[in-house]
Amino acid sequence: MQVHKEASAHLLIPFIEQVTKQLENENEEQTNLISEEPDDFQKFYNKYYLEIIKSDVALDEGPLTTIDNVINDFVKQSKIAKPDFIDLLINKTNRNQRENSIKLIVDDNDKVNLIKLLKLNIKLRRKQNSLNVFLNQFDTLQERNDMIIAPFRMSIVEQDKENGAIVMDEIESGSCRIGDQCLIMPNQTRVEITNIYHEDSKTDSGVYGQNVQLELKNVEEEKISPGFILCDAQQKPCRVGRIFESEVMIIKHQSEIYPGYIAVLRIHAAVTRVYLKELIKLIDPKTGQTTRKKPTFIKQDQAAIVRFELSQSEQVICMEQFRHFPRLGRFALLNKNGPVAVGKVLKIIE
Repeated sequence: MQVHKEASAHLLIPFIEQVTKQLENENEEQTNLISEEPDDFQKFYNKYYLEIIKSDVALDEGPLTTIDNVINDFVKQSKIAKPDFIDLLINKTNRNQRENSIKLIVDDNDKVNLIKLLKLNIKLRRKQNSLNVFLNQFDTLQERNDMIIAPFRMSIVEQDKENGAIVMDEIESGSCRIGDQCLIMPNQTRVEITNIYHEDSKTDSGVYGQNVQLELKNVEEEKISPGFILCDAQQKPCRVGRIFESEVMIIKHQSEIYPGYIAVLRIHAAVTRVYLKELIKLIDPKTGQTTRKKPTFIKQDQAAIVRFELSQSEQVICMEQFRHFPRLGRFALLNKNGPVAVGKVLKIIE
């Protein structure tokens, strides 16, 4: 049986994304060590290093250990034997270096592994879809016109690195035009919009709700990261913070959650770690009325007013109060098992 090379390569995308994310997180933790060079994904994701991991030799702490840990996690979830999983990765790196017309011969064992990968992808996609459903319960009834006339905000989800400083995502509020002077927050980098693309066509403007690509001038692409917010320089810029008060609803967690609890925060396109700094009060999720002040813990199906702080020292991220910019003020908390809670930012403390 013959199948195109893209079959297993596409199904391995979640693995590539997870390794990249882990290495980026480790690089962020090393930023204060001037002598350390960032770990390059492309440098270590190749046949040579994958063969080393497959040989099961002892690995020093570093990028190879990180890749090995992610492999072990995916092996456990997919139930594919570790050597077979690494062979799939090696085949993927080899196929990436060949012409697109080449096909892959798949034997019965490969077919079984592809089916396991497909099942894992479905499982991971369901996790993501369930997270989006939870986030959508915080959607607002604000009129479209209110968001059109609001200050311009666009969360940067990704950029087109092959074509320079081109950023893309949906416009969260307001509008923009070619020639607008903007700020990239939180770094307050001043840029100019030189081109706007919507639905693969050039246009002279973009408005709330549209998915656009914006070409920017006066900024190096290395200074643009997912989770940054593009704002109009003539209007009040997006707020930034590291400590914030919020309303949260615990949707899935087997044990009680106490102050000091650490989770991954996902707010618009920004992803970082936070810890629970203070439990202020429990509330009725339907009415918002206080049911208990200064609780010791919070558990599944309970709602509360709490205070969070970013785990990384001196880090700040872009965020807004939910009542002003709903889609920049709603968030999810996650752990290794998936979504733990959803919430909305009530107040930015600092």
